[in-house]
Amino acid sequence: GTLYVLADAFMDLNKATDDNPERGLDRVVLTHAVNAIGDNAFYNTGIKEYVFESIQAPALELCYRAEVAMRVKAIAEQNSSASYYKGFFYTNFEEYFVEYTQFGDKTSTLSMYYPVNGLGYNNYVYSLYFPTRMQTTIAQTDATRECIATIDGFDLAMVQGWMQDSFEVNDANKQTVLDFVEEVETARAQYNMLAQDKTQSQFIQDAGEKLATLEESLYDVKVKFGIQAKFKDLRVDYVNSTIKQYNIGEYFDLTGLKVNIRYQDGSTAEADFDKLYISEEYNRPLKATDEYVVVCYDDGEISGRVNVYIDVATGIVEDSSSVEDSDSTQDSDVSETEKKKGCGSALTGGVGMLIAGLALGVIALRRKEN
Repeated sequence: GTLYVLADAFMDLNKATDDNPERGLDRVVLTHAVNAIGDNAFYNTGIKEYVFESIQAPALELCYRAEVAMRVKAIAEQNSSASYYKGFFYTNFEEYFVEYTQFGDKTSTLSMYYPVNGLGYNNYVYSLYFPTRMQTTIAQTDATRECIATIDGFDLAMVQGWMQDSFEVNDANKQTVLDFVEEVETARAQYNMLAQDKTQSQFIQDAGEKLATLEESLYDVKVKFGIQAKFKDLRVDYVNSTIKQYNIGEYFDLTGLKVNIRYQDGSTAEADFDKLYISEEYNRPLKATDEYVVVCYDDGEISGRVNVYIDVATGIVEDSSSVEDSDSTQDSDVSETEKKKGCGSALTGGVGMLIAGLALGVIALRRKEN
């Protein structure tokens, strides 16, 4: 597409003549590929509406004009509040830009349409050139267009054909597959990044479905050629995991945790639970400020770390090893059943006090008789 509108490209395009007294063109669409507009490009064209499709406002080129410089300088010398600005030399659209500034006496009648996520359209020059401004829709970024074009360019039929016996397993064909796998992995990384952008994710849904279908077919081809997918990262399978709520002072328990291994080609596999372990810095009593713990994985070939998000309640769990067990030292003759009921020590103490009281009563009676 067009990247640059040349200087003087459409100057006097709609200029009225004897054969054409009325100007016919009043609207122009500047596609997303336009990134610069030359000096005098749309000067005296009669075009009233400009539709900009690019996210970044096209750069406006300018040329030095002695008449404008003299005019601005003369006014600035007489009026201390007037500021000298080189941008007054712009002449990209219908009239000299200076006419719309404090050094002129006109108000532009031009209007513009630009993307909701557009950038640079609110600057000083664009604002005075286009006082009437309307937003259209969210526009695709260059990265989005590139990603869609890349995925659309993949030949699914070719990949499916690689499963035929005619595509033999040899070093040359394996290298062909490896080169293609790398292209697909790059496209997947671009897609995943765009999928996190709420303004761009809407544009790549169809591309994502095609990419997933391609990866599924490519997986079978890699198996055929003995190609192992490259490790990407670890992700917690929260849907199928059982993670309890913890209290302050408890230790994190791996029981019920399921972690998936993700590969760069989009495929996944469940991590071996026996190869999971808690990172050393989190193998401690949990604190109220802990939002997650770090779990590590290492099976000899793949190793990584993943954050497991948890909920730590304000309840405190005491370390039982620090609490003295008085029953074990003072009431060794109490049965285990009585201890579990929590009343063994109290019963023994009560009986002892009762016997002592009766003995004192008997002694008092004997003394009275004597």
